[in-house]
Amino acid sequence: MRSFVSIVFAVAALTLILPGSIIAQQDSDRIAAWFDYACFDYPPEEGKTLVEFYYGLLRHQMTFAMVDSAYQAMAFVWIELEDENGVVLDTLYKKIATRVESPAEMNNKNIKLPDQISYIMSPGTYVATLTIEDIESQSGGIPLSGKIGQRRVRVVVPDFKSSSLAMSGIELSYKIEALPANIEVSDYRSIDKSNRRIVPNPSRLFVTTDSSLYFYSEVYNLAFGLGVNKEFYVTCNILDTYGDIVSQFGTRRHIKPGSSAIVSSVLDIHDLSEGSYALSIEVTDAETGAKTKTDKPFQLLPSSIELSPGVDADSFTEEDAEYLSMVLEYILPKEQKKTLEQLDLEGKKNFFEDFWERTDPDPTTRLNEFKVEVFRRFRYVNDHYSVSIAKRDDGWKSDRGRVYIVYGEPDEIEKFPSTMDLNPFEKWNYHNLGSQGPAFFIFEDETGYGDFRLAHSDANGEPYDSEWEYLLEQLVQDGRITLH
Repeated sequence: MRSFVSIVFAVAALTLILPGSIIAQQDSDRIAAWFDYACFDYPPEEGKTLVEFYYGLLRHQMTFAMVDSAYQAMAFVWIELEDENGVVLDTLYKKIATRVESPAEMNNKNIKLPDQISYIMSPGTYVATLTIEDIESQSGGIPLSGKIGQRRVRVVVPDFKSSSLAMSGIELSYKIEALPANIEVSDYRSIDKSNRRIVPNPSRLFVTTDSSLYFYSEVYNLAFGLGVNKEFYVTCNILDTYGDIVSQFGTRRHIKPGSSAIVSSVLDIHDLSEGSYALSIEVTDAETGAKTKTDKPFQLLPSSIELSPGVDADSFTEEDAEYLSMVLEYILPKEQKKTLEQLDLEGKKNFFEDFWERTDPDPTTRLNEFKVEVFRRFRYVNDHYSVSIAKRDDGWKSDRGRVYIVYGEPDEIEKFPSTMDLNPFEKWNYHNLGSQGPAFFIFEDETGYGDFRLAHSDANGEPYDSEWEYLLEQLVQDGRITLH
């Protein structure tokens, strides 16, 4: 058995484009590309870690040429590795090919081509940039003149010197199947390990019609030996974006094959609705009681076009249109809101379909990251800033709700209680708001009931109050507050 270890996948927060500037460009020279990675223990070299980089593309986006009465497409794959200072350390390279028998097969949009490249690395933090180029679309054979797909991830490579119970990251997969008993290790494909063929899902995307989620992981440093309890337990849960459990798969007892063990299975996810989730796996050693846990985020997409979560275009109603208008209250420019008010139901449906298409930051993929983030922010402000505690449906109307929807989560929130001459207030700090750089927002609770009003900000186009600016300076000088 080969040892594997923990994935730390950093996903950059999506910044909404401010109203009036929402444009998404379609580029015929782009192809979809997905990128993920996992880190594994590597005993042959002490102090080193085996990193597997998973990538994938869609077959129908490749350019095919006739070869020996069949059709073949090829792609170059590069993974450039940099340290935290941007210094290029190495470039991994691979050439892949796929063949089909008929032109009809070329246009099948459901065929994905996942693969992986492995590399031995020292523990640390890196940046990996994936570039995939469709070879047949090159101009005169000139490199990087063809259709390109790119992805960039931050890579955290852990150190496995500790003797404590530890667990690898979770590799999400399209499918896991046992290899033939007589297969030799020399015949393994790049996606084979531990007597299994594991087809990686580098996108971490699933569709609501999918009923199965495959995963592979490993656990290390289990207590093992004569007279030692041979059992360990694995608990699997699905978490929502708040970390709450939405699906429980119970705890299963396993027998230790040694100090390391494989944790792999398939989970039924057919009853989950569209949204963002995380698979959480916890392992407990029955001998020592030690526990270790790791999570892996994934996204569940609708099988059909949805204008909002749970509402597809075919069943769109006036109530749905009103809801979408609320969600986009601070995103749509005034002119577009006026146009929307004058449309009939069919016109509104077409308006929202066109809006989501125009604002999709990466039209080559099924996931509209902009749309997902808009609804996440809308749900968040209702949960956290609603005056109506029972319904939690009016947080979007609050000043804090508007700022959160437009600018996203602040980098820092400073909270200050009331004093004899000062109401409670919060200072939201944003380290970088695009071209205007850093900015802050002051929210004051004038009534004492938690309904904070935006009193002052140095952000462009936001309310500015010179008295508040002076008050902040005085409070700092008097040593009554400390602002970061």
